[in-house]
Amino acid sequence: MSTDFKKVMSNFEELVERTRRTNQKINPPLGDPEDFMIEPDCAPHSLDAKPKKRLNELYPNIAHYRQIPTELYTSHEVMKKEWETLWQKTWLVTGRASDIPEIGDWFKFDSGPESFIITRSSEDSVHAMYNVCRHRGNRLVNEDFGKGAKSFTCNYHSWMFTLEGKNARITDRETFAPEILCQNLDLPTVKTHIWGGFVFINIDENPIPFEEYMGEMIRIMGPYKMENMHVIKDTQMVMPANWKTTLDAFQEMYHLHQTHPQGVYTIDDHFGQYDFFKNGHNRMIVPRGLVSKRQKDHETVNEFLKIMLRDAGIDPETFLGKADDVREAIKQKKRKPDNAFGLDYSEMSDSQVVDNWNITWFPNVTFNAYPEGMLVQRFRPHPTDPNLSIYDITVLSAKLKPGARKPFVFSATFGVDPDADISGETRPEREYTDMDNTKMGRLLDQDIEQLTGVQAGLGSKALGNKIVLSEQERRLQQFYAEYDLHVKGFK
Repeated sequence: MSTDFKKVMSNFEELVERTRRTNQKINPPLGDPEDFMIEPDCAPHSLDAKPKKRLNELYPNIAHYRQIPTELYTSHEVMKKEWETLWQKTWLVTGRASDIPEIGDWFKFDSGPESFIITRSSEDSVHAMYNVCRHRGNRLVNEDFGKGAKSFTCNYHSWMFTLEGKNARITDRETFAPEILCQNLDLPTVKTHIWGGFVFINIDENPIPFEEYMGEMIRIMGPYKMENMHVIKDTQMVMPANWKTTLDAFQEMYHLHQTHPQGVYTIDDHFGQYDFFKNGHNRMIVPRGLVSKRQKDHETVNEFLKIMLRDAGIDPETFLGKADDVREAIKQKKRKPDNAFGLDYSEMSDSQVVDNWNITWFPNVTFNAYPEGMLVQRFRPHPTDPNLSIYDITVLSAKLKPGARKPFVFSATFGVDPDADISGETRPEREYTDMDNTKMGRLLDQDIEQLTGVQAGLGSKALGNKIVLSEQERRLQQFYAEYDLHVKGFK
């Protein structure tokens, strides 16, 4: 474990409580969140620029979504409706293409009541098929990953299917009546697409084209070159909360000062940039390397900022600037060809170089995106219980130059063990965790601690069957506006 990390975390609980006591009211507060820009002088075509349309232009009835019915988080009926109208109509992230590099490699992806096999069927082709034998419905695979398969054989009666899902064998074929054998007994396949190193599927027979669905996300996330990143952490747990309850927590900064008070030493948690795009996607640019406006001291370079300076290759002991100068200093240092991480930042915007681009891909994936790596969170519905969900964490790392410092954000935000290998030479195994030992790191544990209470409270009649949202929670407002377009049949 790094000395820096040990130092700042040694008195963590004391730090948290002291920070909660000293958070200040912001004056003047943020006005219209959609007006604020991190880089106000950027060119109109810059990745930092605001999109052309505001939220109320994308969704003219957006004011309706300042209140959300609590039944969306607890109802079996709603859960069934979501499966029919949302999960079978949108592009879903299933996993990483790097997990199936060779012909015959495969991984399993579960979504609600269904299961799929994602397989490399040829050098240039990936197939996605239902993970269910056409004979009696047995699952063909139960493990998460496999390599070098020639076919898939049911362990019940030995029916066999090819890597493309074609029925290759019906054992004792002569014992089936002709009218049974004349049916199509291949495995149904679904549409696939690979972008950014992710494998997507869409269950709909005639889905919206992928590029149209993702829209501006392709342009603004392209410079991260996620296809060249590798997995350094893979964790999954069953959350005692609806998938939307959990997703909601990662679409706003409003909770940071209370739930993550340590964050106010390196993040301006109030003055972020909110941007909205078609089809429910959005981003929030969170400034890093700054002290929150909730704190009085904006001169002292605190221990967290010192670590950020060291990450960038700047000696904090000789740094002559104040706390509010750290962000700019880091940005300039990273732009140099001999930067500490050995990365090419030339295609990235100014805020991409240093800030947290917190991005949501509708319906259920969020990113804490940095050039050095990113936290990818996926929120999936439980197959039978609306009060539970499947919470997936994947951490990706760029290929850093040999000997580079492990970015502090990996340990402090992503929950990566400070001693973990991030070289990419080996892919870590998936860890299945639980509430008693999440293995997700202190920051995510702070969220999880809140979410269990939130889900429990959503059934209380004290809420009057609704929750309310502030204008700092506009990303949630957009989510539910887009959600209704699907669930109510307007898409």
